[in-house]
Amino acid sequence: MEATKITEVASAIGGTIYGEANPSVDYVTIDSRTISPAKGALFFAINGKHQDGHHFIASLYDKGVRAFVVST
Repeated sequence: MEATKITEVASAIGGTIYGEANPSVDYVTIDSRTISPAKGALFFAINGKHQDGHHFIASLYDKGVRAFVVST
């Protein structure tokens, strides 16, 4: 299966791209513990009742994740 480009995801959800617009998305996750490998991951930072996914962005970036969907 062919990887999706981040530009396609942004277009589909009405998002704005900041930074590099060319990474491929191989898989999507909302759980920072399940990211492996970091390359190709798209992390949706969801603000939930008990956790805010935005708090995990810095550590995921340090681990090599380069694609995030954020609301704040």
